[in-house]
Amino acid sequence: MTNLTKKVVSFSLVLLISCFMVGAVSAQNGVANGLEYAGDVASDGGLGDADSETAISAIINTVLGFLGLIALVVILLGGFKWMTSGGNDDKVKKAKATLMAGITGLIIVLAAYVIVGFVVDTAGTATGADTL
Repeated sequence: MTNLTKKVVSFSLVLLISCFMVGAVSAQNGVANGLEYAGDVASDGGLGDADSETAISAIINTVLGFLGLIALVVILLGGFKWMTSGGNDDKVKKAKATLMAGITGLIIVLAAYVIVGFVVDTAGTATGADTL
């Protein structure tokens, strides 16, 4: 096996073991999986019974959460590229560019989250509706 293959396999094993550990801790805390929560949300009505402001802010927060997760994955990918560059200047430059793109994306997502929170709160105050 090449050096890169060994690193990818060892990283995958560490990630897999971490997932099992998180699952074991969640199971011990009484959270076997998300099905109970999903059932509670479905029986409570979920977004169907919520006012439009709450529903829209929940959808936007979910989308921003996924975008933040993607930005973190890009940051991790840039770090992995840098660590496996072997001192090659071209690979290090590409890794730095990837890291900067991920950090920029994360800053944009966080700014969007703050802006959406401000707009939703201001709209709720102006209309007299309850906000999140």
